[in-house]
This record gives sequence, C-alpha cells and structure tokens, in this order.
Amino acid sequence: DPDKVDGRIIIMPALNYLAVREDQRVSDVDGVNMNRIFPGDPDGGPTLAAAHFVETEIVPLCDVAMDLHSGGVTSRYLPCAYVRSGGSKDLLARKLAATEAFAAPLTVVVFSTASTGSLSAACDRNNVAMVATELGGANTVTKKALQIGTEGVFRVLRHLEILAPDRADEKRRQTRFVSYPDSTCMTMAPASGLFEPYCRLGDMVSAGQPAGCIHSLEAPELDPVEVNFNRDGMIVVARIRAPVKRGDFVFNVGVDVDRNELT
Repeated sequence: DPDKVDGRIIIMPALNYLAVREDQRVSDVDGVNMNRIFPGDPDGGPTLAAAHFVETEIVPLCDVAMDLHSGGVTSRYLPCAYVRSGGSKDLLARKLAATEAFAAPLTVVVFSTASTGSLSAACDRNNVAMVATELGGANTVTKKALQIGTEGVFRVLRHLEILAPDRADEKRRQTRFVSYPDSTCMTMAPASGLFEPYCRLGDMVSAGQPAGCIHSLEAPELDPVEVNFNRDGMIVVARIRAPVKRGDFVFNVGVDVDRNELT
C-alpha cells in the first residue's frame, strides 16, 4: 500500500529484460552476462548500456539493494541469501544488518575476491548495502522459495523504516552463514557421462565421502567412475542435468562461518 510507505522503493522486475524475455542468462542480442560487466558502458550494446544506467543512475539513489534471482537452468540452490564481504567496516556492518533482517535460512558469504563486474560490486563502489539471493533454480518456482523471498523483502523494508515495524520480526530466525573458502568446495566431474547423485541439497557431507558416480555413455560395460567430496560441509548447490563433461561441477559445499568473524 503506497500510503504506508515512508521513503522510496524502486522496483525493476527484470534487470536484463532482453535476457529474461528469452528465458536465458544472456540475451541473443549481444550475448553479455549483465552480472559480470558492471559498471557497463553508456556507448556499448544494450546490456552494457543498461548496466551503466543502473550503476550510475539507480544504485546511487538507494540505501539498500536487493537482487532476487535463482540458479538458472543448470543449478538448484538451497533457497538462500548472498552477501559480499567487501567494502568499508561501516558498509559491511550495514550489509550484515540487512542480511540478518532478510533472515533467509542460509546466507552465503562471498569474499572480496569475487567479480568486480557484479551488481554486488557496483553497490560496494557506491557505498550501498546489498543483499542478493539464490531462490532455488531449474527454471522453477516453489512456494517455500517465494515465501523466503517475499518475507525477506518486507523485513528489510521494515528494518529500513520504510514500512512500519512488526513485533513478529523480533522472533525471526537467525540466518546460518556459510562460505566457499576455496576451490575444494566444488565437487567436479572427473569423467564424462551420466551423473548419478548419492546426496541431496542440504545434506551434511565429509571429505572423501562418495558424492555419486558417472556412467559412461560410450562404454556402458565399464564400471562407473566414483566422484568424492573434497571437504566437510553442507551441500548448497546441486547440478540439475545428468549429462556431464569432465570438469563440470556436480555439487558445491558450504562451510560454516562464525558471524563474529565477518566484522
């Protein structure tokens, strides 16, 4: 209800409209991934020009940005928030406060070595706190993911005092922080074929534990190739498609992070 809004809310239903219209990560018009090319280029193609407009005209108007998307067609995520750990101490504190207000069951912390071409990095450059999400994947929508996203947005708006407070927010769940500290968090296919998973999203796994096996298409009489996890943690991302090539990811494992270690 606009009459209950104290402030300004800018809503962009499809940041890269051309790609969304084509049901793809990138548009066939220019083949550019918007979340890798900020700050863009006002004299570039459609995606570069749109990214430049967002970073220079929209982001500076904001106190907090929320990027709501999902794992696309190759990945399925545990519905979670993402927060980039870079920026000044004050900015990081504001990001963590917004993330805790969003209160997704899980929050993945991305450290400052992440892409400088992302919208998160664009917000860092403008001293704007940002909460991103991965609300599922596989080109699907679930009731749970919608609930996490919707309730999270409204909690952040109340946190910013754009909407009136709700005492129920005091009882919100605490988000669980995890990260991908290094490449061992990715479980990769050592061979090509059809991947048979042994585990599911949310499972707690151990280093050396079998993650699944790969069946050869060219030589089905051969024994399957076993795939093992590289480290302990929780499965946050799972591959959707069974066909794999050597080097494809099949699972991402998140490692718990102490909230106090982030500030």
